[in-house]
Amino acid sequence: MSTLVLVLTAAMAVPGNGPAPVSAEMEERLDLRGEWEGKFWDYESRVHKAKLRGECLLLERPNEQGRYRWEFTDEGGGKGRVRWTADDYLSIYRQEGDGITICYRLASKGRPPSFRTGDGHFLLILHRVKPRK
Repeated sequence: MSTLVLVLTAAMAVPGNGPAPVSAEMEERLDLRGEWEGKFWDYESRVHKAKLRGECLLLERPNEQGRYRWEFTDEGGGKGRVRWTADDYLSIYRQEGDGITICYRLASKGRPPSFRTGDGHFLLILHRVKPRK
C-alpha cells in the first residue's frame, strides 16, 4: 500500500473525524447589502414608502420625506438590534427569498413578541431591488 493510502485510511479510522455538527456560529447571517424597497409602519401605524441602502433609511409620505442613519446587527436566530438615529432597538426578523420583515421597538421595552404595528412597534417589510441589466 502506498503511504498516501495508509495516511487516508488512518485518518478515516480516527473517531470524531466525521462531519462537524453545525453550530450557531456557522448560521447564515442576514445580508442587507444592496438596495431594498418596501413599506415602513411607524409606532403609530402610519405607513411610509421605504428604501434602504447601506445604513441609510429613506422614508416617504405625501408631503414628507426623511433620511435616517439605520444600522442593523444580526444576533442570529431571527433576532437583531437596530440603531436608529440615537436610539437602540431590539428586533425580530424573518427572511423569505428576496424579502425581509423586521419588527423592532425600543430596547427598554424588550424585544417584540410578534410582527405587528402600533403600540410602539416599528415594522419594515422590504424586498431586494434587482440590479438593472
